[in-house]
Amino acid sequence: MGNMGPICRILSLVLLISCSIPIRSLPITIYNDRPRYDNNQNIVNAHDGSVVFEKVLKLYFLYGTVYENCTQHGTQCTAPCGYNPNTFALYTSPDLENWTFVSDNILPSASVDNKIVNYWMPVVARHPTSGLYFMQYWSSRCGFTKPCADMATSSSPYGPFTNLPNPIPLHGGIPSSQMGFFVDDDGKGYIKYNTGDPQHHAIELLTDDWTTSTGQWAILFWKPSFAWMEGGGMFKRNKLYYYMTGTDCCFCTWGGDARFWTSYAPLGPWHPGVAPPLPTETCNLSGNWTSQGSSGAPGNESFTIKQASNSNNFTFTDANGSAEGWIDQTTGYVTFPPSAGDQRGVMTSADGKSAGCDKIRWFGYESFIWCREGMVCNLPNYTDAPELNYCADGSLPHENIRVNPCDPNEQYGTNFTVPAQQFNVISVPVYDDMGNTEITILYYGERANSAPDGLFSHNYQAWVPLTFDNTTGAIERLTFPDSFQLNLSYEEVNKK
Repeated sequence: MGNMGPICRILSLVLLISCSIPIRSLPITIYNDRPRYDNNQNIVNAHDGSVVFEKVLKLYFLYGTVYENCTQHGTQCTAPCGYNPNTFALYTSPDLENWTFVSDNILPSASVDNKIVNYWMPVVARHPTSGLYFMQYWSSRCGFTKPCADMATSSSPYGPFTNLPNPIPLHGGIPSSQMGFFVDDDGKGYIKYNTGDPQHHAIELLTDDWTTSTGQWAILFWKPSFAWMEGGGMFKRNKLYYYMTGTDCCFCTWGGDARFWTSYAPLGPWHPGVAPPLPTETCNLSGNWTSQGSSGAPGNESFTIKQASNSNNFTFTDANGSAEGWIDQTTGYVTFPPSAGDQRGVMTSADGKSAGCDKIRWFGYESFIWCREGMVCNLPNYTDAPELNYCADGSLPHENIRVNPCDPNEQYGTNFTVPAQQFNVISVPVYDDMGNTEITILYYGERANSAPDGLFSHNYQAWVPLTFDNTTGAIERLTFPDSFQLNLSYEEVNKK
C-alpha cells in the first residue's frame, strides 16, 4: 500500500490531479493474545531473543530460543522444562505478521552440549565494516561460572553461526542470569550483563571488530535494591540512551515489573529515570567536603580536596592521610578508589537532578556521596528508577518481592499490567500521521504459562509499544493492548 504524503494529498485536492510518492508503507496488526504461526502452520517457537530489521533485505529476522514441548508445573520454573536441551531458531517476515521458518538450529554447536549447557537470549547485529553477523547469547558456560560472554559469527543473517575461538572476557564481574548486545550509531558494540557478587548491572565496550573487550566498562546501576532485576533492552532515542530491566520471575505466570535508567553515553554516567544534564562548567573540586554513606562506606567524615592547577588530578586529605584522584570533565566522572565497588562517582548538583558540581554519587556503594561544604545533599535513592509496569489493579508492586510482587499472598499470582517477563526491545521503522518516518520501540517479553495447551514452546509473547514524555523523554507507564496497529515503513531511516 502506498503512502502519498501530506503535500501530495493537498495538491491532489486543490488541483484535482493524482500523484504518488514511491514510498512503501503497510498497516499491520500485532497480537499479544494468540501465538504466531509460520508458513508451515506451526506455532513459532523462538523465545526470549531478538527481532532485527535487515534494511538491505527488507525483512525482519526473529532469533530466539527453541524450547521443548514440555509442560511447566506450577506458577514458576520447574527445570528442566525451558532449560534443556535448547537450541536457537530463526524465522523471517516482511511485515511482522507472516513468518517463514528458516532453521531451529542456527548455532549448530549448541546441539552438541545442550543437554548439560543452558542456552538463552540470542541477539544478532551486522558489523558495519566487516559485514559479518554477530550473535551474542547467554550460556551457562559463562553465566554464573566465569567472567565471559559467548559470541558467534556468520557471513549471512541466515547463519549458520560459529562460535569465536574463545568467549569474550568481561571485566565487570561474573555474569549471572542475563546478557544483551547493543550497537551504537557509530558502530561500536557493547555487551550488557548483570552480575552476582558484587551485584550490579554493567555495560562493556568491545573492540572495533567486536571480537573481544576493550576492558572499558561501567556500572549501569548497583543492584542490592533491585537484587533480582534482569532481562530488558537497551536503545537510543534522541540524545538519551535507555536501559530497561525487570524482576526475574523465572517463567512465572504473573510477569515482572519494568524500570528504566538513562545516560548521555553508553558508558555512563547512568541515572535512575531521566539523567540530569552533565555539568556545563569545568568542575573544580577544591575545598572542604563531607561524606555521607552506608553499606560499609565511610560516613560523616570531613576532608579537604586540593585540585592541581591546569590538571584534572586532585588530592584528597583526611585524618588518615592523603590519596590521589582525578576527574573527567567530559563525562562528569570522578575517580578515587574507595575500599570497594566501581571506584568511580559522578558529579552532579546537590539535589542530583540537574547539572552542577556540588555532589559526587559513588557507584561502589548503594548509598554513599560526597557533598560540598555549605550544600545540603540528598543521599541517592535508587527507588527513583521509575516503575513502568503497574499491577493490573493499578497499584504499585511490592518492592524486593520476587514471588508475585502484586499480591504475595495469592498463590497463583495477580498479573502486572503487562503479564510478561521482559527480555528485549524491538525497533520498528514506521510512518507517523504526517507521513514521516520514525522508530517505534516495542517492549518484548515472554508470557510464561500462557499457552492453552500448556506446552512451554507455545507460550505467547508480549510486544507493547513504548510511549515517551515529549518534554523529558521519560518512558511512560505501560499499557497492554491485546492487539494494536503499526504503519510499517520499509525506507532506510536514521534511528531517532
